[in-house]
Amino acid sequence: MPQFADRAEWLYLAVDTNNKITEVQALARKLRLNRRVELIDLDDFYKSWPQLGSPQLIFCRNVFHELDLRNTSLLLSHISSNFQEKDTLIIQDVLRLPTGERHNACWVPGEFEECIRAHGFQSIQCTPQPTRSGNYFFTLLAIDLTGQRITREASQAQVIEARERQWRIWSALEHEAIHGVFGRGALVEALDLDLQFAALTCQLRDMIPGSPG
Repeated sequence: MPQFADRAEWLYLAVDTNNKITEVQALARKLRLNRRVELIDLDDFYKSWPQLGSPQLIFCRNVFHELDLRNTSLLLSHISSNFQEKDTLIIQDVLRLPTGERHNACWVPGEFEECIRAHGFQSIQCTPQPTRSGNYFFTLLAIDLTGQRITREASQAQVIEARERQWRIWSALEHEAIHGVFGRGALVEALDLDLQFAALTCQLRDMIPGSPG
């Protein structure tokens, strides 16, 4: 926030549902930054990528664990289709749900990284990190997108494939320890496995006939 306040040429664009962007607008006014904060509804965002100049820092925080497979593909394909040479993509998301969230499922970082790579990004750093409260999240930094843009159909196939790999990891945890993934006890506790496994199973069932579960 201090760096943003000091850089008069920086512009912040908030993308979300209407009820959320009004909260951003209120905060911007409180901080006297509203002249450099623009708001865009999620539906309008998908109709047309914002034209703000270059470079752009694209930041998604605590978004992807709340998206089903179709909307995950929609967001990733939209970002990759409009990503420019000097842009940077930063994604932060939780590895543990502080409270149970019905229908939502966290990502296993390795599978999420492979999914991002399948969307054309070549330079990726993905780092799991703890918080002071004992929760865990991961930060993914992606740059250097290849010239060939992924189609929406290919994006959806990659998201399904990544989530199926994750489903198999979680399914194995029901029966035996998975060494090198955290250890069974810690991972089950961290992921609230039963609830998230059920959510992921339902998402896969909705997308493809004969899917796991």
